[in-house]
Amino acid sequence: SLQGAGPGDYRMYVQPFLGPFQWGAPAVPQQLQNAYLKSIRLGSMDILSEGLQLAGASPGEIEIVLGAGGRLSGQVTNEKREPLPNVTVALVPDLAFRRRHDLYRTSATDTSGRLQIHGIAPGTY
Repeated sequence: SLQGAGPGDYRMYVQPFLGPFQWGAPAVPQQLQNAYLKSIRLGSMDILSEGLQLAGASPGEIEIVLGAGGRLSGQVTNEKREPLPNVTVALVPDLAFRRRHDLYRTSATDTSGRLQIHGIAPGTY
């Protein structure tokens, strides 16, 4: 429910999936670990891509959809196949989706060079 929002352009944030100043992986509750923010729509308008434009009247119902995401696990090694601890790995969406900051994912390797990334939206990275 939006109350007291005057006419203007807005961005919507859905914590913990999409926040205004979010660095690193979001702190997602256990039951939502593999979910991702699939869409935010107002009728045919894609609010994730276009933002929300209010003209004064009630815009109608906003639909927020979470999807079941993929998982990535692996190990980072050097040229001698030795594990590399404390390395940050970034998953960057294809150029067409780079404005969707919620699709970026990062993970740091553990002491064995292993990493896991959860909640990956379908697509090319």
